[in-house]
Amino acid sequence: MPAPPKRRRVVDNPDNIARVRKLLRQGETTAHIANELGISTASVYEIQKRNNLKKTPKKYPEQNPKIVTQARKLAKQGYSQLQAAQKLGLSDMDMVRVSAAGEIRFPPKPITAEIIEQAKQLAGNGVYLTQAARQLGLTTHALGKLEKEHGIAFARSTRGVPAHVKEEVIALAKRGHTSTQISQETGISAPRVRAIAAEAGVPLLPATMGAPPRITQTQTEQILKLALQFHTVREISEQTGVTRSTVQRTLDRHDPYANPPKEFVDKLRKTAHGGKTLTEVSQALGIRNRKALQRIADDNDIWLTTPRPKQKLTRQQKKQIGDLPKQKWISAAEIARQIRVPVKLVEGELYQHGEGA
Repeated sequence: MPAPPKRRRVVDNPDNIARVRKLLRQGETTAHIANELGISTASVYEIQKRNNLKKTPKKYPEQNPKIVTQARKLAKQGYSQLQAAQKLGLSDMDMVRVSAAGEIRFPPKPITAEIIEQAKQLAGNGVYLTQAARQLGLTTHALGKLEKEHGIAFARSTRGVPAHVKEEVIALAKRGHTSTQISQETGISAPRVRAIAAEAGVPLLPATMGAPPRITQTQTEQILKLALQFHTVREISEQTGVTRSTVQRTLDRHDPYANPPKEFVDKLRKTAHGGKTLTEVSQALGIRNRKALQRIADDNDIWLTTPRPKQKLTRQQKKQIGDLPKQKWISAAEIARQIRVPVKLVEGELYQHGEGA
């Protein structure tokens, strides 16, 4: 039985070699050629190496001085960037590069009432945004801005969206999700989500403004309830499972201490009577949240005294106290007067060193 003929490798295939040579002359990249022929990039490199094929450098329009000069003339004549691209037979991106290379400023095409009406008609006929921009002589950015300002909704293409993604979009829309939420779930843009829902005839809930809430209404009510029981922010955070920063923002927004119960205010006033400090009042009432207590006291004209900090002798003052009795006999009161500290502190220092014994 004769042996089967050997299969020719892709790098030895004359058709592949000819197509690679043609595409290289057109200035195409190795990745594009590999995708076009259905072979690996390594095979393309091997074909280039074996047949000594070199890529022809692609000619960019921004490097052509004639095109740059023509574009500058069109800009002076009042052509928009898109109109100039159509006039010169260039793509939008090529025209962007030409205007950047020649530092050309194209005047924007004025948006008239006629253009707005045409845009509404095109949107009503189901024309895509990019197609409508071409027909109206506008950039997609300018038409997108017009779409938002005048409430026009152009159709979006759903080509390229896998079937399972479309099914997921429709399922989420039926559950009551907005286009923004579905976009975050599936990873496709919100306009495409709306286009898929429109094709399936599934209504979408209107998108809500602003970022989604960090906590639920139940958690908010629980935070305010615990705050009125004078729990600290740390304690509220531990009991509710919400971060301390979110708890503090919730308290700042709702301000539960603005209208405390009258019974508590009377009890606080009675406890603070006689010039008691904030620490003494909080201990008497069994409340650890002193910040809230101080806020309520200030709002209701309840005076809480501030304790004087305990005075201590500095190292220099201790040295002065130790040196003065050695020089001459002097009383503790005289030392206290000279260094300006309480007599008790001087007596304590002298007793500690055996001077007052």
